[in-house]
Amino acid sequence: MAEILYVGFYAPIDNNVEHRNCCVAAVNLMNYVAKSLAHFRRVTIVSPSWTLKSDGSYGPKRTLLGKNLSLQTSPTIGFKNPLSKALVYAFSQVWLFIYLLRHASKDSTVLVYHSPWLALPVILSKYIKRFTLVLQVCEIYQDATQWGPLMRHAEHRLIAVADRYLLSTEILNKKINPTKKPSCVCGGVYQVERILSSPPNDGKIHLVYSGVIDQVKRGAFTAVQTAEFLGPDFHTHIIGFGRSEDIKALLDLIAEVNRRGGCQVTYEGIRLGDEFLRFLQSCHIGYSTQAPDHEFNSSSFPAKIFSYLTNRLRVVSISTDAIKSSEASPVIHFYYHDDPSEIADVVRNVDLTDVSREVGMVQKLHENFLISISTLLGIDRTPKAA
Repeated sequence: MAEILYVGFYAPIDNNVEHRNCCVAAVNLMNYVAKSLAHFRRVTIVSPSWTLKSDGSYGPKRTLLGKNLSLQTSPTIGFKNPLSKALVYAFSQVWLFIYLLRHASKDSTVLVYHSPWLALPVILSKYIKRFTLVLQVCEIYQDATQWGPLMRHAEHRLIAVADRYLLSTEILNKKINPTKKPSCVCGGVYQVERILSSPPNDGKIHLVYSGVIDQVKRGAFTAVQTAEFLGPDFHTHIIGFGRSEDIKALLDLIAEVNRRGGCQVTYEGIRLGDEFLRFLQSCHIGYSTQAPDHEFNSSSFPAKIFSYLTNRLRVVSISTDAIKSSEASPVIHFYYHDDPSEIADVVRNVDLTDVSREVGMVQKLHENFLISISTLLGIDRTPKAA
């Protein structure tokens, strides 16, 4: 049974010791895809993530994550000065290139979680080893970030050389796949979570925004501004990560909104693993708020939507083409203008009595994804005779 190599900037939940660079949302999605594939094949997650610490050294490590699922991390060293940090990044690129040369072959399937930072080692190793490259693309980064021509070219080339695609939306498929290479869609984690918690019986409706805190995308800031139009029977929670200046700006806005009374707002920091699940399940409604006038909205699907749905929350979201055309659309409560008062009106009209429709939809999406991903990767799911 051929092994699938799954490349991406991944770190385990207990990342405090080595503090390797990763995006929590990407790790959650990689976990889901990897566990789904492990039903059929052995999967090794290959992570070239380097430490963000200013000291310490960590060797390569292979860790068993579950049945048919392992994690291989790269060696890395922590440094203080910027030049040394650049060398650490360069070393991770060389390590990944050598790893793929040693462990991939013409018959191999290599699934890569799209990042322009992986372009050079992946493209070069594919050119030499001729493996099948399946690129998992959740957004086009140059649509959301002002990059120079070198990074834009790297992203374009990585997308172009892929043999197949695992995409977050069908709109993205139309945008990057004009030659109609094999593809399938995975908008997020389609796995209903076990019940770990429930909302408190305090007479309040608890709302949560989870994700990146960014003054450009503005999702967390919009959620806080909406609190001004909600009464004291609501409580807004913000879970997320971001640059120190963005966190400070958010905390200043929260303090200003709380001084005016009404809906209380609290910043909860970063929650991971079961702690994250428990917190989501202690809320009623999840926000998928973001500035509507950015290019990335036309094709990207916020993975947080399925984080909410799989934890039995209702979802209030900005209306974009990608979200409206998704399979989750029938259970999402949409707003159409970046107006906190309009969002508050939508929140007040959300039915909180039953989530069976949301749960049933997610379960069906999971079943369909197992079929589509096995087809994309050419995996025979026919039961073998005893």
